[in-house]
Amino acid sequence: MRILNDVERAWVGAALDTDGSVYLQRHKYRSGIQRMYWRIDFSSTEVELISAFLRLVGAGKVHGWRSGSGGQMWSLRINRQDDVKALLEQLIGFSVKAYEYCN
Repeated sequence: MRILNDVERAWVGAALDTDGSVYLQRHKYRSGIQRMYWRIDFSSTEVELISAFLRLVGAGKVHGWRSGSGGQMWSLRINRQDDVKALLEQLIGFSVKAYEYCN
């Protein structure tokens, strides 16, 4: 996870509040054990925007899929809990969603 400067924090924070989400993801293993973890998603139809997020934050994986209307969608998913926490702590003061997660 990169340390962001204030301009980068403002950009990523605004994008998280408009085109992103922070939520608890549930994963159920074949053994029946369930695990909950925090996830950050940024989604867009523009792969360049998702690529810019990945370069800025330095964490996560890019996923692509076809939407219900047939258009291409892209998402940057950050699942690693240390990265989720580090990014959201950096965005306090720049993102309402980050503030709510951290408080």
